[in-house]
Amino acid sequence: HDHARSAQQSGAVSWVASDWWYSLTQWLSNNFQTSEFPYVVLYILMVFFFSYFWITVQFNPEEMSKQLREHGSFIPGLRPGPRTAEYLETVMERITYVGAGFLSVIAVLPMVVNKSMNIDFSVTQFLGGTGLLIVVNVVLDFLQRIEANLLMRNYAGFLGGGDDGKGPRLRG
Repeated sequence: HDHARSAQQSGAVSWVASDWWYSLTQWLSNNFQTSEFPYVVLYILMVFFFSYFWITVQFNPEEMSKQLREHGSFIPGLRPGPRTAEYLETVMERITYVGAGFLSVIAVLPMVVNKSMNIDFSVTQFLGGTGLLIVVNVVLDFLQRIEANLLMRNYAGFLGGGDDGKGPRLRG
């Protein structure tokens, strides 16, 4: 008789659990589709998390401070050592915050354009986000190579050297 009761209870628990699980998966399926608000928020949070994670793994302020000291370099206004490491860490956190914000905007831009202008997502994904970063990087690299080539030939480059023979002058 006790076996029947435990079987009924376990059946009820599995029914409640499966109903809850089904509801949760339905909610996630409905709300975490591309371009939906919860998806975009989670996407931004993940960009920030992985930006800080990457910096934590790749950047060691103590090691950088040690290398600066060994090479006779220093940051003006700071003594070499722990204060330099603290300063480097503070600066890197600020740079990472701004960089993660920029990456978030670039990554979310196709979704926002898709949702606000009702443009097909495949088109917005192609023209924005990672594709945009790649295009800008290739164009900048191309311009730097042209600049280096021109500098090797006549030392003027894109900066517009004067006719006075003093080399390139910045216009501003």
